[in-house]
Amino acid sequence: MRIGMVGAGAQGGTLAKQLAKAGHEVRVANRRGPQSLQEFAKQTGTIASTVEDAATHAEVIMIALPFKDIPSLPKPLFKDLPDSVTIVDVSNYYPSWRDGPIPEVEADPAESEWVERQIGRPVVKAFNSITSDSLQNLGEPVGSSDRIALPLAGDRVEDKKKVAKLINDLGFDELDIGSLSQSWRQQPGTPAYCTDLDLESLSAAVNAADRRTATEKREEQSRAIVALGPNATPLERVKVSSLYFHQPRKREKHMASFASVFPILPGKTEQWKRFCQEMVGPRRSEYEASNKRLGITRDFAALQQTPQGDVTVVYLEAQDIPRVFEGYASSQEPFDVWYREQLKDIHGVDFSQPLPGPLPEVFIDWRAR
Repeated sequence: MRIGMVGAGAQGGTLAKQLAKAGHEVRVANRRGPQSLQEFAKQTGTIASTVEDAATHAEVIMIALPFKDIPSLPKPLFKDLPDSVTIVDVSNYYPSWRDGPIPEVEADPAESEWVERQIGRPVVKAFNSITSDSLQNLGEPVGSSDRIALPLAGDRVEDKKKVAKLINDLGFDELDIGSLSQSWRQQPGTPAYCTDLDLESLSAAVNAADRRTATEKREEQSRAIVALGPNATPLERVKVSSLYFHQPRKREKHMASFASVFPILPGKTEQWKRFCQEMVGPRRSEYEASNKRLGITRDFAALQQTPQGDVTVVYLEAQDIPRVFEGYASSQEPFDVWYREQLKDIHGVDFSQPLPGPLPEVFIDWRAR
């Protein structure tokens, strides 16, 4: 899809990067103009743009600005857009520490209905209830038992279908919680807000939201997060949210690991370097897609020179290491076939066949808690 991202802070910037990585055309805009986004665009595969240009070329527009800044958007921006353009409200209202009180919002529990009135167009509420850290790191393939779910709310069916697809493209399940008037159930101060829940748990959290106490809890939750200080990590903020609502979390997973050394065949070291450069350069998107398919969460490779010749030191983390090697052996994806051929040529190891010996036996596996 063609996506216009209005706002390039932590949430908007992460969304833009992940959507571009998933194959979407993403134009990114902020109030400082496209020149301020050139380096970001280069690093993320997005297009630095003006707000007007991002909106004009988009099938989906995402508003990821501080809540108080939404009325400052150019008034004609949305007026002449085709009716088919979907607008997503990613913002959250934080009156006590960022936005200041807005009487209209205080009187209406669904913040996004106020956003609709500001821009004069229907919106879908989505991507507001997950931290940028979780958004970047916790996407999982379809069918994964550890998949996090994200809520969305809106009044137009076709709009919600588009947003549901984008949620899935980023590695999350979607939960349609109904009309925009129900979007208060995913706002700050509710059990669904930034608690990284699976689909079943998220559905229970949405149903457990209490409109009578949501505002009070939002302020308590906000104060607890602010009390962590300016250097708090996104993970620390998620923990506060989860503990505050006594919610179980799917955030911290134990990953299996694999470490080994593969000798490089004589005369193949430079080819190995080019192979690595290609994976992190022109074929990076294919490489990352392959890792995601196989459930790999970390892939480390280093060149070590020894008296007996050069070797590659490999370290992998994944949920299921045997599944990784089964995938290496059987996949017919073009990148995976090329990857196997390179490894056979460089190391003399045929990954289309079972490994010649058992996986390494682990004797020590200490990690900080």
